[in-house]
Amino acid sequence: MKKLSFLVLVVMVALAGCKDDENQQPAPSGLIYSYFPVNVGHEIIYDVSLITKDGFSGVSDTLAYQIKEVVDSIFLDNQGRPTQRLERLKRETPLDPWVINDVWTSNLTTTRVEKKKKIVLM
Repeated sequence: MKKLSFLVLVVMVALAGCKDDENQQPAPSGLIYSYFPVNVGHEIIYDVSLITKDGFSGVSDTLAYQIKEVVDSIFLDNQGRPTQRLERLKRETPLDPWVINDVWTSNLTTTRVEKKKKIVLM
């Protein structure tokens, strides 16, 4: 009897999670935008710790640096969506100047955030 009850519960949960994309309500814009601001000039600084360990010797090494991500501009992508150009700058210590490290793009939709590193061909 317990197995049957568990099976019924699993099926009900699985069916409750199934919805057509057309019927899904968009995420509340205030909530998603507060976690992922898209206004030009917005910046955020990340403190990064990179820990590597050599598999043969067992020696580990730790690097610490900062990444600053700045929304540089907004443009329309090939699908006609507003897309943010993100400049990512890096520095080793808070006393060092910021140096551009790479460029990313990001899109904020009603259901998800897409971030991609821009590949620059030289």
